[in-house]
Amino acid sequence: MEIAMGIYDAPQIQQQPILYLNPFKSNIAVFGGPMTGKTTFIKAYLVRIHEKKELASHENIYIIDFGGNMGEYSRLESVCACFDNSNEENIKRIFKTLERRMDDNAKKLESNNYYSLYTKDPSRCPTHLTLIIENLNAFLADERYASYQERLMKLCRDGLSKGLSVIVTANDVTGTNRLMANFGQQVAFEMPSDNYFEIFNTKVNKPMKLPGRGIVNIDSAVYEFQCFVPFAGNEEVDLRTLISECSTVKNQNKMAAFNGDLTFDNVSKFSENAMSIIQRDDILVGLDYYEHKPVCLNVRDSRSIAIYGKRQFGKSNLLRIIVRTILKANRGVRFVYLDDGRKQLEEFQNIGSDNVYLTNVESLRDYLTENGYGGKRSVRTAKATVPPKPVDSVISDDTPYTVFVLQSKALYQSSVDATYLMREWIPEMIGNAESRNYLFIFSDVRNISAPEVRIPFNNSISVAFVLDNIGEFVGDKGSKSVFGEMDSRELKAEYAKCSVGDGYYYDVEADVLEKLRFIKS
Repeated sequence: MEIAMGIYDAPQIQQQPILYLNPFKSNIAVFGGPMTGKTTFIKAYLVRIHEKKELASHENIYIIDFGGNMGEYSRLESVCACFDNSNEENIKRIFKTLERRMDDNAKKLESNNYYSLYTKDPSRCPTHLTLIIENLNAFLADERYASYQERLMKLCRDGLSKGLSVIVTANDVTGTNRLMANFGQQVAFEMPSDNYFEIFNTKVNKPMKLPGRGIVNIDSAVYEFQCFVPFAGNEEVDLRTLISECSTVKNQNKMAAFNGDLTFDNVSKFSENAMSIIQRDDILVGLDYYEHKPVCLNVRDSRSIAIYGKRQFGKSNLLRIIVRTILKANRGVRFVYLDDGRKQLEEFQNIGSDNVYLTNVESLRDYLTENGYGGKRSVRTAKATVPPKPVDSVISDDTPYTVFVLQSKALYQSSVDATYLMREWIPEMIGNAESRNYLFIFSDVRNISAPEVRIPFNNSISVAFVLDNIGEFVGDKGSKSVFGEMDSRELKAEYAKCSVGDGYYYDVEADVLEKLRFIKS
């Protein structure tokens, strides 16, 4: 694949031949000071590919845009992703996707070198991949992405043989030397003279001071060249036309960024089939970060749900979605709320008609006893309250579908009533939840210090949500939670920090952890 990128001066033959670059053969590094032509080079590269529909249909491009200049060019059909540096998880998504797709390519190539096979039989080659990093210096200097530098090195080193090319732009050579051994194609626009020697390993005269004028290496020699502009006419109009012409073939690998709130109104923008694939008992709570698949809570299979997380990170929002969806799908459902002095569940009292609002653990104990939820009235003494014992004979057969929403600090403390409820009574009710039609939602789980309480509680949870940075949570507050056996260091390496609206869904029984963007109700 040769891309016409400009014309170069060849005085020895007194000609100005077309400059063709082949990303299948070599990674490409583009240097130059501000406003010298680097971004124009990238834009022209994208346009030349899309002007050849057979190339565009066989090319997937991923852009890390730390310069913030790609704008409308990201809408070109072969561009699968174009993310800036505002959300670390999006950058991680690109790397994970490229690593996965490069491994898939390697299997399809069956030990063949991509370029060698392409020159013989292009039809046997899988889709070619290109990673473009606009402003490599900013990427390398950002501490958030320090762990990605080794991954970038691996893509640069191993990618070409497996059908992955890397193109970078940089203002100067600072910090790039380690990578440049993997870039056979060098382009340099106007910059300090000593930089040219570092780039081309030979003495180079500075090019004429014109926009788009630079130096390029061709077959071990260097030449002055003039870069083509993306369009000869009106850039805005011509780009819009090109985007329209290329959109006839849909790119199934496009990745949308979660910018702003994810809502029920815009969820189809990120996942076209999100609403259509939801089953009867599913509650759509968000989309996973990597493939934008719907993340659903099935309240028929999952009868005990724990919600952990920071304040103001969306716990009430998640609870609101669950409660309203259950109410909409079930007639005669009863909600039993256990709140405390914070009164964070007050807003839910008016959602539904059969609601019970309790404000302390003792009231919950008495309510369970008096309303046929498996206990008999406790016996009070002067010194303490003797906890009730679950008795099957007093369980009512006509008890409605009951959703217990429990959000009270006192529930996780070591009072007699709280200890007995959390150690025996509630776990036993959860064990019978399917047959008795109960659902438990622990909407703000706190640390449980006593192991005789913590272990039965953790064992009773079937689904957990965390609205917090998972690695830090497991290493600190979550070390004694259902996440306690996970490795916090591995989690920190695997997942980026959460933005507000982000979190994790953990299917405890299946041992599946997914990062997601929650829908905002």
